[in-house]
Amino acid sequence: MKGISVYILSAASRERLMAEFPPRFPTVVGHHVTVKFKASDSDSLPPTGKYEVVGRSVLQERRPNGSGIEALVVAIDGNINREDGEVYHITWSHGPGYSPKDSKALVKRGFETVDHIAIEMEPTFLPFNK
Repeated sequence: MKGISVYILSAASRERLMAEFPPRFPTVVGHHVTVKFKASDSDSLPPTGKYEVVGRSVLQERRPNGSGIEALVVAIDGNINREDGEVYHITWSHGPGYSPKDSKALVKRGFETVDHIAIEMEPTFLPFNK
């Protein structure tokens, strides 16, 4: 079965991050960090480690009722880069005209460093819904 290998954010960590970074846009995601996009259920789960939010990236359109997207950058054992070179992140929220996949390009363009916040996550495989 095909799907994605991820770290699922714990409910307690999500609640703490919501207080620290109130979502700027109406569609709140805050669910997981992707490790491998085209994974198989027979692949090994990602290893457990030390997880911290270390950055934030926001794109706010400059017009009335502007839409946008925001993401939180995550370090896993001190590293923000996945094996494929992409940046570990949590899509935090987005507005009309954006989707969670847009956060990948957002964090690649850069991010603001924040005080590190320890979070809890669980390695998981999520199958594609097809």
